[in-house]
Amino acid sequence: MWETSVPVKGQVHFARAHPRILKPDLKARAKESVPLTLHKLFIDGLKPDELYFYQVVNVSESGDTLKVPVTQIVIPDYSQSAISFTVVGDNQGDTECWERLSDLMFKECPQFVVHCGDMVAYGHHKDDWTDEFFKQAQNLMRHIPLYPAIGNHEMNDEKYYQYFNRPYDDAFYTVKKGDLRLIFADTNKDMLQGSEQYRKLEETLATCKERWKIVIHHHPPFTSDIASYRSSLMAAADKGDPNIFQIEKPPLEKRLNAPFITLSPGYFTDSTRITIQNTNLTGSINFRLNDGNYQTAFSKEVSFICDNTATISAVISEPNNSSREALKTIVKLPPMEGQRTKAAKKIEAAYYEGYFTMLPDFERLAPSRLFTLDSLSLSGIQPRVKDHFAVRFTGEITIPERNVYRFFLESFDGSMLLIDGQMIIGNDGVHYEIFKEGYAALEEGVHRIDVRFFDFVRRETLNLKIGKQDGEMVDINHYIK
Repeated sequence: MWETSVPVKGQVHFARAHPRILKPDLKARAKESVPLTLHKLFIDGLKPDELYFYQVVNVSESGDTLKVPVTQIVIPDYSQSAISFTVVGDNQGDTECWERLSDLMFKECPQFVVHCGDMVAYGHHKDDWTDEFFKQAQNLMRHIPLYPAIGNHEMNDEKYYQYFNRPYDDAFYTVKKGDLRLIFADTNKDMLQGSEQYRKLEETLATCKERWKIVIHHHPPFTSDIASYRSSLMAAADKGDPNIFQIEKPPLEKRLNAPFITLSPGYFTDSTRITIQNTNLTGSINFRLNDGNYQTAFSKEVSFICDNTATISAVISEPNNSSREALKTIVKLPPMEGQRTKAAKKIEAAYYEGYFTMLPDFERLAPSRLFTLDSLSLSGIQPRVKDHFAVRFTGEITIPERNVYRFFLESFDGSMLLIDGQMIIGNDGVHYEIFKEGYAALEEGVHRIDVRFFDFVRRETLNLKIGKQDGEMVDINHYIK
C-alpha cells in the first residue's frame, strides 16, 4: 500500500534474488487499471526465506513516471526460526522520538512491528499521519510490516482503516505468525463481558490452536505498576499485580485448551442454560457449581439449566494433564416494577459549580442553574464553566418489554447511574475516559433514571447506552423520545 498526492496508475515491479546477481530483473507483477491516490496491490506465490526485491512505480495520466527506491523483502519461515518482533506505542505528538525509535527498531531487524496505538495525536488530521507518522518511519515500513492496535488518539477516523487495510469501524483482527497468534482488540469500544467484542475475543482464544497467544490493545485492563490505572486520583490501583513481569512457558509442555462456557443468558430473572464445551481432541469435562462436588462428563459438550445465582468452574483433564480452570458467574436479578403512566419526554438537569474530586451529595447543594432538556447530554448545559462543575440529570425512560437490560456508562470524570432509586453503575472519581456496565431486570413501563456527573479538569465526557443483554446498544435518548 502507498499513497500519492494526485491520482496515478500504480504498479509494483518484483524480482527474486539469484546467486551472483548484480541487479534484480524487476518486472511488473501487479498494475492498477484506473488512476487512484490510495493504492493497494497484491502479490502472491512468495516462498518463505527467499530474498525478493520490489519497486513501486507511479504513472500519471500524462505519462510521467515516478519510481521509488528498490527495496528488499523476506517472508520469514516461522517453522524454522524463532519469532522476533518489536513493540512500540504512544508516540503521538513527538516526531523526533518516533523517528529515533523507528531507526532503532530497523537496526534490530525484527520480522514485524507491533504498535499498541496512539500513532498520531489527532486521527482526523491527515497531516498527522503523512507528516508525523509515516514520514519518520518510511525506511522501517518499506522493509518490515507493522500491525497496529487502534488508540483513542486515532479517534476512530476512517484514515486508520484506510491506511491499514481494515473494514471501517472494525479494528478487531488477528494475525498468525507460525505458532503465534496475535489478537488486536479495540479498547475504545465496549470490551466488557457480554459485548460483541468480548464474545469475539473469547471465541478466538478458545478456538485458536497456536501455542502462543498475545492480545494487543491500547488501554491496559490491569497493570503491574501499583500507581497506574487507578479509578481516581485518591484511589489505590485495584487492577495491578506486581508479580507479573515475565512469563515462561515450558518448551515440552502439552497444554489442553480450557473449556468454553456459554451462558444463555448470563443475567436472568427465571432461569438460564449453561453449556460447557471441550474443544480438545481428548480429555473429559469436570465441572461444579459454587463450591460443590465436581461432576465429570466424557462427552464433548454438557448442558444444563440453573435457576439461581452461581459460579461455574470447569477444567478439561486427562491422565497426568489438565487445562487451566475456566470460571463464569450467572446472576439472577429481581424484576423492577415499571409505572403504567406515560413518560415525560424531557430531562431535568441541575447544574453546580465547585471544586469536585468525587460526586457530591447533590441533596445538600443548591444548583447554580436549572435546565429542561429534550435529551440527556452535556451539550445542553450552556453556559457552563470550562472545568470544576457537576450535573445531575433526572428523567424517565419507557421500557417496551420485560427483560434484562444492559447499561453502559462512560465518563471523564466521575459518574453514576440510578434506576428507580437503585444504583446500577458507579463510575466515580477523577479519571480518564473509563466505561463501566451494569444490568437491571426491568418490567414493561416507565422507569425513572438519575444520572450524576462531575468534571474536574480537561475535557468532559458522558455517554450512556442501553440494550438487551447480548443485543445492540443504543443511546439512552432512544428510550426517552
